[in-house]
This record gives sequence, C-alpha cells and structure tokens, in this order.
Amino acid sequence: MTVDGPAPQSECAHIAAGVARTVAEGSAEVAVLLEYSFPGEAADDTLPAEMSSQYRGVVDFRSDRASLTDASTVLILDGSVTYQKMPDGVWTHTRHAQRAGHWTPTHPRWALEVLRQGCRSAAPDGEPDVVDLDRDRAAAVTHPGLNPDWQLRARTAFDDNGRVCRVEIMMAGFASPDTSMRTTVEFTRFEHAAAQIDLPLESVDLAGYLDAPSLEQ
Repeated sequence: MTVDGPAPQSECAHIAAGVARTVAEGSAEVAVLLEYSFPGEAADDTLPAEMSSQYRGVVDFRSDRASLTDASTVLILDGSVTYQKMPDGVWTHTRHAQRAGHWTPTHPRWALEVLRQGCRSAAPDGEPDVVDLDRDRAAAVTHPGLNPDWQLRARTAFDDNGRVCRVEIMMAGFASPDTSMRTTVEFTRFEHAAAQIDLPLESVDLAGYLDAPSLEQ
C-alpha cells in the first residue's frame, strides 16, 4: 500500500536532519557517479546497454550551483539549468522552464532533496540506512521529471558530525526492472572547498548549437 503524506517522524527525522546539516555547511567537494541501464532501448545497437559518467567538483549550497568535470566534460549547474563547455570552447545551456526547487539528477543537491523530501521509511541495513522513497515526491523536485514506472530506494551514510557523506539513489522500472538509473554522490571537505561558482558570461541554447551547421562543411 502506498503511503501518502509526510514521512513518519520516527523513521525519517534523522534523514532530514542529516540533509539539513549538510546543506548548512555551505559548500563541499563532491564526486558524482551516474549509471544507466537501458537494455530495451539498446536492442538496435544505436545505444549502449549500459552507460556511466563520473564527475568531480564542488557544490555551493548557498548559490545552488555546482561545478563538475570529468575527463572530457565541464559542467556548471545552476539549479535546474545545465551549462556545458563544448570542445570548441562554446558554452551551451539547457534552460527549459527554470523553476526554483528543481534539480537534474546530476546536481548534488538533487540527491539530498530526493532523500529529504521523498523519504517514506528508513531502516538500518548494517551501515548505511536503506531508505524507501516516494516516487511522486521525488519527481516533484526532479527536472524534467521521472518515469512513472520507476520505483526508488536510497542508501545513505553519515559522518561523525551527522552530515550526509554518501547518498545513493537507485531507480528501477516496475514493469521492466532491467531498466535502471543510479546516482551516487559523495560529499567531503565541507566548507573547505572553493565555493565561488560563476556562470558563463555568454552561452547558447544547446538545441540550437547542435542544429547549427558545422564550419567544416
């Protein structure tokens, strides 16, 4: 039976308190791992069955921004807006309809808010807590939304100061359990990270950039 309304205080209070302590630190260094599995969509070999991206950087909770990089990508996340530096040096953006309180799954704040706002129950499973998440409440903070077939769970770990140091959000289809997405975020060096994250002075819409004819043609 689906449980509606606020999460049980006795089960989720320490989750909410841990998220609040984490955000109150102001900034942190982060490692973000995104893993996808879409075997049905990869049947025609146009997409790999499994994909992953691993980023490192810093999140500034005060400005709601994060700066992340991997081996070939530079991202600046401003709430629900994603800026990406392309290989030719051009910054692109995906603005859509920017709304406060919404984040993409790449933004470190997303995992924390899904944990805090989506918690329905939390039970210790050794070390870390296993958290059952409400899909509708998680979708309400996710840009651009979540697949209605997905079921969500999380695992969390806290440091000695009660802050979230690791959160793993697991999403899998009910009708197609082989389709899944996993976001894992680790938080370290609270308040010691360089927190000033400036937005690009100029950027172009990603869709327009991709549709533009190549200069080499």
